[in-house]
Amino acid sequence: MTGDRVFQSFLEAQGELGAELAANSDVLSLYPLGHASGAARRYVARYSCPGVVRNAAGEIATAADDFTVGITLSDDHLRHVDPLTVITWLTPFNVVHPNISPPYVCCGRLWPGIELVDLLLHVYDLI
Repeated sequence: MTGDRVFQSFLEAQGELGAELAANSDVLSLYPLGHASGAARRYVARYSCPGVVRNAAGEIATAADDFTVGITLSDDHLRHVDPLTVITWLTPFNVVHPNISPPYVCCGRLWPGIELVDLLLHVYDLI
């Protein structure tokens, strides 16, 4: 599937749109992870915004702004999206949200071909 020109074009467009979103955001930093045969399929997204975590005493508190996820667009992303593998929660592990149980994230219904920007915005909404 990695030789599929349609998929490669999709990945290139996702990289450009994701980079544009991050460049215009004071909250999001996006890091594509290298891929030997073309555009990136994996990203690390870092959000600098307030979110809810459990502190060392076990109390729920607002965090100081550092949340990181991994995003993977599988070889079959245009045909099927596995909600358990497309987004991986990386840090912090003490996050408090009913849809986040590190390393798993539930962003609701995901559809085949969901764009990187949509995934990034879903995660931001959760934080």
